Amino acid sequence: MRYFFNTADGSHDRDEVGADLPDHNAARAMAVKVLAECLQSDPTIIWQGHEFRVEATDDHGSCSFMFPWLRPMRLPSANLILGGAA
Repeated sequence: MRYFFNTADGSHDRDEVGADLPDHNAARAMAVKVLAECLQSDPTIIWQGHEFRVEATDDHGSCSFMFPWLRPMRLPSANLILGGAA
């Protein structure tokens, strides 16, 4: 079956080529690879204030699954995390 791996990070990038994969598990593995490639090419993508996700659709356009990457959380300052140690 052919799967398409669309990405969204405030804008929606549609995969026009897709990949022929043997099953749903192979498509899940490919979605993780797509996510890793996106982060490798632009590591700042997760800090741009938008939710980032990879959607896998089949050749009929049905969404097989979505792999969300949630927005990053703001953490307290390092001083608070380290108990005030400087």
